[in-house]
Formats: sequence, C-alpha cells, structure tokens
Amino acid sequence: MFDLLMIRHKNFLAIIWLMILVGIAIISLLPQFSPPENSFHLDKILHFVTYFIAALFPIFFLSALKQKIAMLFLVFIAIGSELSQYFVVGRDFSI
Repeated sequence: MFDLLMIRHKNFLAIIWLMILVGIAIISLLPQFSPPENSFHLDKILHFVTYFIAALFPIFFLSALKQKIAMLFLVFIAIGSELSQYFVVGRDFSI
C-alpha cells in the first residue's frame, strides 16, 4: 500500500514538473511578457526563481542518474528559450 502511494506521489510531482517546464516555454515566448525597463533586474530574478524551482522538483521523484539527465535537459531548455527569444518580436535575446 505504501509503495502505491509513493508511486502516485512521484507521478504527481513529475506531472507538476512537466507543467512547470511547459509554462517556462510558453511564458518565455510571449512578446508582451517583459518586465518594465526601470525594474531592478526583475527579469534576472524571475529567471533565477523559475529555474531554481524547476531544478528542485526532480530531486523528489527521480534517481540520481535521472536527476543529472533532467538537469542537462533543463539547461538545454534554458538555452533554447533564450535563443528562441531572438525570433520573437518584443523580446530580447541574452545569454
């Protein structure tokens, strides 16, 4: 019984993690979603918090090897979203 609950718990966390990744991809490509010009590095703070949460989730439901693969995948998503912002009108590209 306990194993079944752990599996459901891990599946639920995996679904939330995938939803976070999809949210990152969607929000990073929205042209109107940019912090105001006079904000104090608000975009950097939002990036840090978002990717920190996305990096934290796999710790709870993946094995050590799969965590490393997930982190590598997350790095590719981060770089890919920044590169794709180059093609979106109203967004700035910066790495």
